[in-house]
Amino acid sequence: MLSWVLASSASGVLSRIPTHPFDTIKAKMQVQTVSSSAAASGGPYTSVADAMRRTFRSEGLKGLYQGTRV
Repeated sequence: MLSWVLASSASGVLSRIPTHPFDTIKAKMQVQTVSSSAAASGGPYTSVADAMRRTFRSEGLKGLYQGTRV
């Protein structure tokens, strides 16, 4: 029984590592507005790739994993 719990926990953690940045970018794209602050940062994101690239350049890898709890 303990092995099932450990296996389930490990699979949950390992599945979140590669997918969390996509959830972060999705949230950023959903809340973006066309405002002066968006224009100052280069305007609204035009695609997922654009949002990932700009987030990585401005905030680094930490920016793609913001909101993750340790």
